[in-house]
Amino acid sequence: MIVDNLLDVSTFRTVSSLVRAAHWQYGLTYGGQSRLVWSADVSKDQQLHDLVLEPVLNQLPGTWRATDWQAIGQTIRQPLVKPSEEPNACTQVVAQLHTDLLWQQGWHGATLVDDERIAYEPNRLVIWEAHSHVVQEAPIVENIIRCTLQIRLEHVY
Repeated sequence: MIVDNLLDVSTFRTVSSLVRAAHWQYGLTYGGQSRLVWSADVSKDQQLHDLVLEPVLNQLPGTWRATDWQAIGQTIRQPLVKPSEEPNACTQVVAQLHTDLLWQQGWHGATLVDDERIAYEPNRLVIWEAHSHVVQEAPIVENIIRCTLQIRLEHVY
């Protein structure tokens, strides 16, 4: 699922600023899907949660809860998350919000979900099932980090 312009302009500017101001570090990511990238633990940023979670949840049918929050900065092409092998994987989704306010189309960068290329565009929400095969396509410009806010959600019955 792709939703463009998820947030109003003012809210998106605030979210973009909060993600940029987070404590970024290069190394293994936080949470259960560890990989070597630029990342920031935003799991305790209540303002970010308040601004983003409801608009994301409004895109999904039924009741969902967030189980993991992190900001990811991609500089190289690599798998984003290992596909879930759990039998109930269809009850889990990953929501990724493209948070870079000043992104330029010429920098490229994308998310590939089961071989479908979804271009990086500011304020775009991409949601996929947790069992999907996902790869990140890095920007083609050196020293550019493609920032996303990633939320893992599970369906509540």
